[in-house]
Amino acid sequence: MKWGLDRLSVEVVVEILAYLDYIDLLSCRRVSRKFDFIVTDTLALQYKIELGMIGYEDGSANSSLLSRLASIQRERRAWKDLSLKHVQSISVPSQDWIEARSHKDVISGRIPDHPGQLDLMYLGSSFPEHERVRRIEFDTRFDAHYIDPGQDLVILASLTQPLDAAGMRPSPKVYLRTLTDQKPHPRARQSFIDLASYGFPATSFVRRAKIQVSGAYLAFTVQKSLTVEAIFVWHWPTCTILAALRSSHDTAYLTAFCTPDAHLLVNAYERGPRGGGFGVHVFALHADAEAPALLAAFALPRLQWDFSSWLTCTFFPGYQKHAQLAGGGAAPASAHPALRLVQLRVDLQYTVYALLSTFLSPAVLEDRHRRVPLRYAWSEWGPRGARVLREDEESIICGYKAVYPEYVLDFCPVTDPSDKDDFVTRDETVLETTVFAETVVTRLPFRKVPLSLGPLARNEMQLFFRDVDGPKIVRALCEDFILIPTSLDIYAIVPDEEPDAP
Repeated sequence: MKWGLDRLSVEVVVEILAYLDYIDLLSCRRVSRKFDFIVTDTLALQYKIELGMIGYEDGSANSSLLSRLASIQRERRAWKDLSLKHVQSISVPSQDWIEARSHKDVISGRIPDHPGQLDLMYLGSSFPEHERVRRIEFDTRFDAHYIDPGQDLVILASLTQPLDAAGMRPSPKVYLRTLTDQKPHPRARQSFIDLASYGFPATSFVRRAKIQVSGAYLAFTVQKSLTVEAIFVWHWPTCTILAALRSSHDTAYLTAFCTPDAHLLVNAYERGPRGGGFGVHVFALHADAEAPALLAAFALPRLQWDFSSWLTCTFFPGYQKHAQLAGGGAAPASAHPALRLVQLRVDLQYTVYALLSTFLSPAVLEDRHRRVPLRYAWSEWGPRGARVLREDEESIICGYKAVYPEYVLDFCPVTDPSDKDDFVTRDETVLETTVFAETVVTRLPFRKVPLSLGPLARNEMQLFFRDVDGPKIVRALCEDFILIPTSLDIYAIVPDEEPDAP
């Protein structure tokens, strides 16, 4: 007699398996020959597995499932072998910028004496040369900006306005504009957000302002001193405030970012009678709540010199520079990198890598309204859920991968059984330094694959974006001591069967 799923038709079994993630689907292949045949013979399930192992999400549905599967399999082979092909050299026309920033596949340059203007340079191959560079102008001056090309969105932060005719300083504002015509964004209920209404007064000085957009969520971090003064999170289409966190005597906030599924991760320092400690705080954002709910706090390794060493740390989500440009004439992508990996830089010497799923596990998300947050000591999650490496260079995150100038680290937790793991490191990393107050042992597996570009020169920087035809690495030659690019060399990551061009 047949029991359970064996009594169901193949079509029904496929429909049930479609609800599983790629890790469970790979496990199902080992249940029986029947399940192995169903999973390997179903295009939709194979596509889900391939997306999961590379750390991508599905994009446009314009192409057939078969072509999308072939495309993502080709890209996964390319990441595994890391053969590079030089595809283009670009000269940057303007050398008058005072600041250059990378926004996915757009580089923006600030123009001196013109606080309302931006130069834009598009890197995607779908843009013709005569449309690659454009200058845009806004009707307000701004101190910080963020561009999300996929949503045709520009966020402008106007914080340090000059005195008006009456001797008053205008209140700081965050503007929501379109990239195409610089008008108020049609999805936004309001054209701007007045920060004064949230207790942030007019000011003449801001040390740093950081803007981050993840889908419909906008995180805005204001820093007047070494610590963050305030963290605001809005649902930007409705301009609904979801979080307003301020550093206090007991808790100092350093860096933060929000996820597309309404979670906020904050690097915080908590002072206590027995000394302070750093950790990652996980908040759930509720539109109907006055404050975000603290779900869990994950402690980080104790430091030798207490607070000062972590002031230089930065928080990198896994999607900042890597989504595909969907507006402005570019073709939509079949898949794009998802938020999978979290990177913390410590004292400009060490890097902590952890999977986002560690902080957003089912145990953490079980009760989004819990009164007492879960607390995890470093010994409870760090050794198995993180990897601490001595790295003095920043990496660029793409899915499960950290892209360095000379190699790529892949932290995908599960690989296909047919893959050869010649480059996988499973041994423990043991660090005994004057930075950490204790011996730090971590063992999160990762694959290290060499990259043939060589080390960065003093006047070079490396960027990354995913073009319509696959991932690309950019080497930018800059002016000495100033990270303003003067020329760009673009390399495509291709499978082994496509050799490097001479």
